[in-house]
Amino acid sequence: MISRYFFVGLLWTAAAFGQLVSFPKPSYFRETFARPITKVELQSPTRLEDYAQCPFSYLLRHVFALEPTEEPERAATLSPQDRGSLVHEVLWQFLSEAARDGALPLIEAHWPRLHAVASARFAEFERRGVTGYPMLWRIEQARLLADLREFLRREAAGRDSFSPAHFEVRFGMPARDAQESGASTRKPALLELEPGAPIRFCGKIDRVDVDPAARRCRILDYKTGANYLRLQDDSFHGGRALQLPIYLIAARLVFPDLEAEHAEYYYASRRGNWRKVRFTTEGWPEKAETLQRIVRTILDGIRVGKFFPAPVEADCDRCEFRLACGHGRFLDFKWLADARTTADFRAMAEIT
Repeated sequence: MISRYFFVGLLWTAAAFGQLVSFPKPSYFRETFARPITKVELQSPTRLEDYAQCPFSYLLRHVFALEPTEEPERAATLSPQDRGSLVHEVLWQFLSEAARDGALPLIEAHWPRLHAVASARFAEFERRGVTGYPMLWRIEQARLLADLREFLRREAAGRDSFSPAHFEVRFGMPARDAQESGASTRKPALLELEPGAPIRFCGKIDRVDVDPAARRCRILDYKTGANYLRLQDDSFHGGRALQLPIYLIAARLVFPDLEAEHAEYYYASRRGNWRKVRFTTEGWPEKAETLQRIVRTILDGIRVGKFFPAPVEADCDRCEFRLACGHGRFLDFKWLADARTTADFRAMAEIT
């Protein structure tokens, strides 16, 4: 049965845009979403995390394919999304060229090389027209260069038996551009929820460091913002931190001859205080069972149309769709009113 919140969501969205829209009959949604979860298209970890954060926001973003309104103050400078893309592109080019030229491991003397790469990418983003007002962009460039220099200093100071080896490793999807590792594959990472019924995942791993002597690897996922979720090591955070365990599964697919030691979020900026949050392979059988439970809860919720709001004040304040959702006491009441509909989601949200 399709959750009533699905159709409430349709009406809320229509009202938010000042007009009612005609939408298909309920049978359409049953046919669309009530497929066996094993037949659903490729999944991405971040998309499932979106549902775990707020099913109603997931509905707007991924089912209705709505785009958030652009706030004038954000258009005045580089957006967080563009900032993240810019840093990823700079680090991909810098590390790929260093590996190609035999300039690894990294040392602080490589700063002119990194500065040149960053400057070229800055100019490219200017041409794209996404950098905002010139004065604010100059300030942002200074911040970015300071972060990149500190990144290099920490990389040089923290050298160990691991060395950067693969950058932007794609799995489960076709190539979109040349900015990827030669180790990339179209084969998906598989998570079996039921015997013979795997869920197929796609994604892109920012970086893989390798210890060739010990035949080990570790996975890094760069974050350019703050750790606002306050993630801890080995945490699923109620389904909102799925990238690292799924990347560990993907690493076994892409690098079968290497033992994946851990995966980590690297908050590589002053905003993130240079923190690293790790997800290790220790106790993997139990962690895999928890991951299966979380993924099953999310996909079942999507399949039957459970798109209720999950109001958490801090999340609502950051939500890009807050203008389309009258969050507050009314939604808190809705959230508490239908315990049967939300029971599985609530249980998942309690998983640490």
